[in-house]
Amino acid sequence: MDKRKLSLDVAALTHLGKTRPSNEDAVAIGKELIAADIFGPKRFTLSGSHCVLMIADGMGGHSHGALASKTALESLIRSSDTATDEMKWENALHAANDAIYECMAQTRAARGMGTTIVGSVLSGAGVVHFNVGDSRLYRHSSSGLVRLSHDDVPIGSNGPGPRRSSHLITQSLGGRIAKTRIRPHLGSTGPLTIGETLLLCSDGLTDMVGEDEVASVIDAAKGVEECACGLLGLALSNGGRDNISIVVARILSV
Repeated sequence: MDKRKLSLDVAALTHLGKTRPSNEDAVAIGKELIAADIFGPKRFTLSGSHCVLMIADGMGGHSHGALASKTALESLIRSSDTATDEMKWENALHAANDAIYECMAQTRAARGMGTTIVGSVLSGAGVVHFNVGDSRLYRHSSSGLVRLSHDDVPIGSNGPGPRRSSHLITQSLGGRIAKTRIRPHLGSTGPLTIGETLLLCSDGLTDMVGEDEVASVIDAAKGVEECACGLLGLALSNGGRDNISIVVARILSV
């Protein structure tokens, strides 16, 4: 990994939405884990040879979704110092999946709990990204909005608009009674340049807001906090039927 120091401007928030009684999402900014019904937007400045951003969405309808999202992020945060490439992050994701099943074995009431995960690791060399489930990662530049993640959803529900009709996912961390192996999606892109934006979000945003609308908010926002607030406001005004977590990042310097 490129050892040049990176400086990153980040805004993060999580919101329980309009209909859910609690928030099962969790967010990781560097080594800080954030789990609350409503948090932010809060602005962070990260610096170092690499910076890690992640969102985990505890699976609605499954017991202890909040516990699953926190367990996954705690495991991945422990791996973040040594996981510096795609292969090591793939190993870290398998370890996080194992951690959830181990937690289930210790807590009978938590059997079947699960979570999605999406993450990005920014360095001077570029962006390593990964996901399991349907939480998303986008890169936005003057050329438009590009989705870097892959939705694990049934065929026919993976289009560019809001996916309001189905919350089914085809794989997750945990989420089954018997331990199930995962096939994470991993990739990498070149480094962000000044003016580009990285967006991580749970499906509480993308089920309510289409990609064209997301791009318009990013285009209009003057800073990362304004961008995060604008996206949250749009998701809530369109119904806010799920927990909503958003992380917006821009490069300050390399």
